[in-house]
Amino acid sequence: MNENDSRWKKWYYQVGVVVGLVTILGFFLSPNVRDVIRELFGRKPATSAGTEPGNHPRTSEPVRPGKDTPERPKPDIKENPLEPRPLVKVLPGQYINTAISRREGMKRAAILVRQGSGESIPSLESAIASLLTKRGVEPVQSFFKPAFIQEGQAKSLFAGDWTVSEQLQLGHRVDYVLIGFGKVTYSSNQELGGLLTANLELELKCLNVVSQRICDSKTFVTPGAGFTQGTALQNAVEHLQHELESFVREAF
Repeated sequence: MNENDSRWKKWYYQVGVVVGLVTILGFFLSPNVRDVIRELFGRKPATSAGTEPGNHPRTSEPVRPGKDTPERPKPDIKENPLEPRPLVKVLPGQYINTAISRREGMKRAAILVRQGSGESIPSLESAIASLLTKRGVEPVQSFFKPAFIQEGQAKSLFAGDWTVSEQLQLGHRVDYVLIGFGKVTYSSNQELGGLLTANLELELKCLNVVSQRICDSKTFVTPGAGFTQGTALQNAVEHLQHELESFVREAF
């Protein structure tokens, strides 16, 4: 063998060794081979969170409650019972005569007497006003406007709802409110030529709107006779005169 043949064999041998090493190295660096080796030695193949080999990454979606999935209980949120509820804003001029205000050294009392239907009883209000004047109290008969009765404010105040007084600031305008609701029924006696009898039932209250207390409360029942309804009612009011005077004296 000549010198040239020996060199070529040596070169082929070196090339073969290098190619073999590269092949072996590439084999062990292959991902599939790494996974097999790790599994043989008790280690799981490395996979990214939320992914699996051969699959696309998964995105987590919120589970919505359905028929078979119970809804998670919501936090127990309770309403604070001590929290004041908002009041409906009331314009005083809608219900009362705002031109009237309290005077130093003079007591004022607003008078409101109505039947259940809302009709006034002028003769009864006039009788109460006369008795108040005798006691040194100035009566005010034109203090409340029709809306005060029509929208139920009068009934609320009569029932003891002082919120009405606070919203309308009644204590800044008058000292007292004499408020009453009555019922009048009529009957006829043909034996006496059609004489009418007015049966008056009245519940009257005296309210101190400055200190927010009830001065007095009383129910009156009295009849009155006449050949017209107006005359019969007037006589019934006159029959109440003595009892009304006693009521005003005790209240003031």
